[in-house]
Amino acid sequence: MSLFDSGALGSLGTWRLSRAAFPCYLHPIAKGSSDILAQAAKDTGVADRGHDSCEVEIDMDQVAEAVARQGDRPAFYVAEQSQQRKFNCTACGEFNDILGRFGYCSVCGTRNDLDEFLIQVRSIRDRLNTEEAPPEDCLRDAASAFGSFATQVAKQLFERVPMTPRRQGLLAGMGFYNIRAAASNLCSWFDIDIRARIAEAEWKHVVVKFRRRRVYEHQGGEADERYLKESGDTTVRLRQRIHESREGIHNLLPIRSFQDRQ
Repeated sequence: MSLFDSGALGSLGTWRLSRAAFPCYLHPIAKGSSDILAQAAKDTGVADRGHDSCEVEIDMDQVAEAVARQGDRPAFYVAEQSQQRKFNCTACGEFNDILGRFGYCSVCGTRNDLDEFLIQVRSIRDRLNTEEAPPEDCLRDAASAFGSFATQVAKQLFERVPMTPRRQGLLAGMGFYNIRAAASNLCSWFDIDIRARIAEAEWKHVVVKFRRRRVYEHQGGEADERYLKESGDTTVRLRQRIHESREGIHNLLPIRSFQDRQ
């Protein structure tokens, strides 16, 4: 075993080793710390059980507590702090606890951006089905969720793909209110086609809905000249209050679930 064969996160766990080998494992830890850990082990009764060939169990949490009563904890002891986002990686299944919402799996390196987006999509669908929120709010939240996801992808491209300073500036400032322009740039710069498998009529529907996000956030839901010009929406007039249907928002949301991801 090694010094890293411990229990759950935040705990040193129980170590099992032969009594004959016990001093060998204890010595490297105690060295440099004035034998404080060795003394702590004695305080717990571990070091006074003889040195035959039988195995001995050492509760390292108990040892660490004894160390804390006598002085500083040894260098190998790390007190874990819970972070903001806990998730199981969908690629390898391992548990992660990270600061913020988006990040890499600490085991396989897979990012959780898409998973976080799909969690939000499921929440929006639930709100639509239960009529917990009006469709207009759900549209705004859906467009915002996609914008957050796409921004994380853009950040990774910015950090990892060599490009000119001009293109870096364009990528860093790229928003997703204008989904048509963002899609064109991603396709021409990185060959990432977010329009793939979307029919032309459906794509026009997406463009209109994303343009409506700004109207709901800044215009109180009333169509302005900018919206009419940029969206090409012919179903409303200037200053007309826009409304959404629950079915329309369901059709906008991606249909893929965690189970059928490829």
